[in-house]
Amino acid sequence: MAMIVYGWGNVLKKKQFMGYQYCSSCCDFMPAYLAKVVFRIHICYIPIFMLTKGRYICCGTCERGKEISKQEYKMLKFNYKAMSKSQGKKAFTELCQMCDSLPNYSPENVEYVYGQIASSYPIAANEVLQNHYRDLITARLQVMEALRARSAGAAIQQPAAPKTLQTSEEWTCPKCGSTNKAKFCSSCGQAKPAPTMDEVQIPQAAQQAQPQEKPAPVTVCPRCGKEDSSAPFFCMACGAPMNKPQ
Repeated sequence: MAMIVYGWGNVLKKKQFMGYQYCSSCCDFMPAYLAKVVFRIHICYIPIFMLTKGRYICCGTCERGKEISKQEYKMLKFNYKAMSKSQGKKAFTELCQMCDSLPNYSPENVEYVYGQIASSYPIAANEVLQNHYRDLITARLQVMEALRARSAGAAIQQPAAPKTLQTSEEWTCPKCGSTNKAKFCSSCGQAKPAPTMDEVQIPQAAQQAQPQEKPAPVTVCPRCGKEDSSAPFFCMACGAPMNKPQ
């Protein structure tokens, strides 16, 4: 006994290639189509009844789009026939290459790219194609400009945080003879001598003023924020003066 397979349901049928458009669902430029949603009944996968339930402009990848009227569908299908699918793909590739080489969006750049593409493909065949490709070029230039601005903003480096104290081998200050492990001498503020360079001299500390009363010892560096409970005369992290010698 032969088995009869039957079924029914809605089917999306892509009818006419419309070039490329920016799809908000895919977040990229995708091929667009004129399509119909058809209710179909089949027996052994052979359609025996079909009913058009709606006409759409849809993304060829995610199949999302907007519904249009029957008159709009017929008009768009007639106008987009001037560009074949292979021509539309080549035109989009060349369009992207030109848009990506331009520094920013401007009406002049839109017309420049449009003129180059229209001279190679039958885009000027009707007003629908002309508007479609001008809008496509505008969207491509604006997207690339936004991506460049975002990349430039991410490339701006934030101010570096103060470096933490890094201990190393002990060294003897050539100025006061104190033994240190930091980059600067904690007694006189002298910088650690570099092994391959001449000795680096730093400015002397300002002369001691005559205070009216003895100030509280400074334990947090006013320059880099390094805290040292011993209240040294100079910061061991950056060499900034902290407390004046008595």
